[in-house]
Amino acid sequence: MNYFNQAMQTLQSWLKIKSVKSSPQKDMPFGKGVYDMLSLALSDGEKLGFNSYNYDNYVGEITWGEGEDKNGLAILCHLDVVPEGNGWKADPFTVREIDGWLLGRGVCDNKGASVLSMYMLKFFKEQGIKLRYSTRAIWGTDEETGSTDVAYYLKKEKHPLFIFSPDANFPVCCGEKGICSFQLFSKKVENSNVVKFNAGTAGNVIPDLAEVTFKKEAGAFPAADGIEIVETEDGVRVIAYGIGGHAAFPAGTKNAIGMLVAYGLENNLFSEEEKPYFELLAKLHGVTDGSGLGIDADDGYFEPLTCIGGIIKYEDGVFAQHINIRYPTNTDPDKMHAILAPQFEAVGGHVPTTKGSKPM
Repeated sequence: MNYFNQAMQTLQSWLKIKSVKSSPQKDMPFGKGVYDMLSLALSDGEKLGFNSYNYDNYVGEITWGEGEDKNGLAILCHLDVVPEGNGWKADPFTVREIDGWLLGRGVCDNKGASVLSMYMLKFFKEQGIKLRYSTRAIWGTDEETGSTDVAYYLKKEKHPLFIFSPDANFPVCCGEKGICSFQLFSKKVENSNVVKFNAGTAGNVIPDLAEVTFKKEAGAFPAADGIEIVETEDGVRVIAYGIGGHAAFPAGTKNAIGMLVAYGLENNLFSEEEKPYFELLAKLHGVTDGSGLGIDADDGYFEPLTCIGGIIKYEDGVFAQHINIRYPTNTDPDKMHAILAPQFEAVGGHVPTTKGSKPM
């Protein structure tokens, strides 16, 4: 039986659920949207005749076959998505087709592959094809923000003998850069010209929209490309409109946080106390290969290192810029920390150490 139309209907229903990680609730470790998505996926799997398992709402799976080892072959996908961001011309959680392409948050990453994996197993099952090993489709729910779901799963189950993840470009992804994140903290600023600076939606997303509010007496606010100036009761709100993208693929993007940092420095809007910190952030945002802060790396095998600032926060007089790094084999988090930390300590800030995942 041709299940294409049914698979498309399933994808449409899955995309309607905004499965972006949110604050945990009772029995919902990643929030209600993610919980609802996992519940629907497992229910749809059962309707297609598969056994389903729910690992405390961290991970779900459907299984087929009675092979030599029940932990034989696994297909690993995820049901959580990054925030939808800005600039959509239609509802991002409603699938639409344009010129043969399906558009919607999660079509590619990774609900489309999750749906097709389920219907692939349905095809094998209906054809009576017997595989040597039992097969399972594993659906994680925290891939976008740390993969704690996989760690939880492995506390409950043995590692599969063979596993692949249809979550990359075709035909085959045979390696992956290391991934790590740092928090770049300023000192506690006693005399800041900034009222509010909280921007970005996720650490692995290059923001296309960001805003900072300065005190009115900070200085002049001239017009600039991609910048909107709005006077409010709290101060002067400066809004930057950039070009968003994924942290791993920064080419062609324009980081809205970086635009605000550059605007503030060019117009002398930051106080003398906080200015040295933002001068370092300007070096960060000025490039996407890490060279501004001296952590660039290229091993000649992977693509060169990428480094972007996805989230910035300002709380209790302290600025914190989160950076997301994808790095090749000739560097590591310890080497990068040894380069980053002294630069921010020199202006009174600090950079905590981090681990991340190694290149594969």
